[in-house]
Amino acid sequence: MYTTNITTDSGTLGHGFSMAMKYQVTDRHMRMEFVQVSGVSGAVSAEGMSYVIDGQDSTMTMLMPMQHMAMVNNLSMLSNPASGTRAMMPKIEQHLTTNTVDDLGAGERILGHATHRYRFTTAGTTDITIAGETCTQPVDAVSEVWMATDVDLTSAMQSILRHFEAGPTPGLGASVQTPAVPANYPKGTPLRTVNKTMARGPNGAMTPVKSTIEYVELSKAPIADAAFAVPSDYQVTDVRKAMAQIPAGFVDSVMTQNTASSRESIMKVFCPSKR
Repeated sequence: MYTTNITTDSGTLGHGFSMAMKYQVTDRHMRMEFVQVSGVSGAVSAEGMSYVIDGQDSTMTMLMPMQHMAMVNNLSMLSNPASGTRAMMPKIEQHLTTNTVDDLGAGERILGHATHRYRFTTAGTTDITIAGETCTQPVDAVSEVWMATDVDLTSAMQSILRHFEAGPTPGLGASVQTPAVPANYPKGTPLRTVNKTMARGPNGAMTPVKSTIEYVELSKAPIADAAFAVPSDYQVTDVRKAMAQIPAGFVDSVMTQNTASSRESIMKVFCPSKR
């Protein structure tokens, strides 16, 4: 079980965002809870919401405590071609000209763990392709990390990825190509990461963006099944049957008919300078 705080400051634009996420991971389940969200539309209603993924029956349940409701869906719908979602999933490919690691020496203790600081410098471009349209965004980032070599979340991360692999179709991670890890990449878990980069705003101008990700809770112990169960007083809506009745290719055809508007909306998120 671990909790991370994420904060982002878009510099001169004056836009700030913060979020605290709590994760509970077992071999079978993963629960992601929005503990705190601010700086975005609908932040208040998002707080307290959770997603529970069951890797055994391939379900994803959204828990909405404010409404005392839960919605159950089939996780495979996220990666099934018949769902129409794959076409609009962004494909990300990086072309880096700089990808280095510098040793900055010992860092302070975080959550009782000794840390070592490193600086990562990356530069180049990122190609983002959505529904056949590609835009190229610059990559210019410097990250400092506080690495704890005695903390290994590899098994937990692998469990998370397994939850997203819902059968023979590729999972969510299949559409993202990550850059090659440097040979001298330090081992361990980054308990704090401070990233500084330049991003292109809606008006096309480059602006500095600073983001911080920090672990504020970290423990390893048995987790009761009740943590992943729907409370008895919740109204449950199971949409799996309805989704299963959708003819193969139907949603794809709808997406095709609305490709321009759908792609336009998504491209605004990933490539604001194009619109």
